[in-house]
Amino acid sequence: MPATNKEFALVTACCLWPPSPRRTASIVAAASGIDWTRFLQVVKRQRVPGLAWQGLAQSGVEMPPDIAACLAGAADRAARVSLAHCAEAIRLQRLCDASGRPCAFVKGVALAALAYGNIVIRQAKDIDMIVAPADFVAVNELLIAAGYRASRPVGALSDAQLALWRAHGKEMEWRHRQTGIALELHWRMTDISFLLAESPNLSALYPVELSPTARIMTLPPADLFRYLCVHGASHGWCRLKWLADVHALIVGEPGLIETYRRRSTTDGTERAVGQALLLCADLFELPLPGPMARALRGSWATSMLARIGRASMTRGDAVTEVYDLPFGTTLIAVSHFLLTKSPKLVIGELWCKALNLDDVLDWPLPRALGFLYRVLRGPLWILRRVSNGGASRGK
Repeated sequence: MPATNKEFALVTACCLWPPSPRRTASIVAAASGIDWTRFLQVVKRQRVPGLAWQGLAQSGVEMPPDIAACLAGAADRAARVSLAHCAEAIRLQRLCDASGRPCAFVKGVALAALAYGNIVIRQAKDIDMIVAPADFVAVNELLIAAGYRASRPVGALSDAQLALWRAHGKEMEWRHRQTGIALELHWRMTDISFLLAESPNLSALYPVELSPTARIMTLPPADLFRYLCVHGASHGWCRLKWLADVHALIVGEPGLIETYRRRSTTDGTERAVGQALLLCADLFELPLPGPMARALRGSWATSMLARIGRASMTRGDAVTEVYDLPFGTTLIAVSHFLLTKSPKLVIGELWCKALNLDDVLDWPLPRALGFLYRVLRGPLWILRRVSNGGASRGK
């Protein structure tokens, strides 16, 4: 992290898990000379108000009263959202169970319960739910009956648009009409073509008990871990929250670290897992076995991926979202090509990135002219970036 960004260093110290004298000492040491207004901005950008509030409250660090009130309020709002998500995830789980359609909840309250033992400490903006591709249409109908409406893609799609979306996308976004709860329904686990490309195995899911009478299902621990690593890598680890989750899930489990790392060398996720482990070691001082640490740091690609992850977290002084910075996501897109050793897979990913789903939505074309999306990818990318001032999304 930049040596001058004291606020990001304090937020990182607050995200250490579990609570311990080491965390307290790190927070107290990092809290000296803090710009508290900027600290709140970093907390918001990294989406960790619950962890920041708990860490500072338990450490005894005194904050200015107005800052303490703002941070406590943000943590409380995040907790309320998590409780609403918890109730909704239980409801959706029961609806899927009754319909015979298996589903898995990743991140959100399922991850919070497993990693932190606390469903309200982790901020989440939506519910992430994975279903088998064969069940996608049926679960869409289930969501509509449950009060949801599609928010992306929205409106009627042509057969050609829907076919491209299903072939190249990974999720559909929904929002509940009354509660406003947002949900992402996934039929694949990532949009990077060569990572976790297989359909998720939902035949042996892992139960997460949320109360004595309620549980939801998530991926088995090993599958959940590699999903979290690939998800973070796909976004360039641009939010500290995602890395804190991975760290909390494996800290104190050296046997798991060895097992997960060894498995990653056979399932294509080696560099994504290595990137996550190096970032955990650098930011949270996660102990790595000596031979593993030497292998990861000795890999040019893995070391570069870790540097990109740190840069993505802290670009814009760790305050401005990378999506709002001019060409802020370009380095992240380039980093995807470092996640494989295979030139053939790199070429395949280039082919996939030559089609932008936003173009599919904005410029409907008949199926026979679908090839034009790749032909026009460059000009449309330039047009979009110019209209957004170089950012990947509009203000």
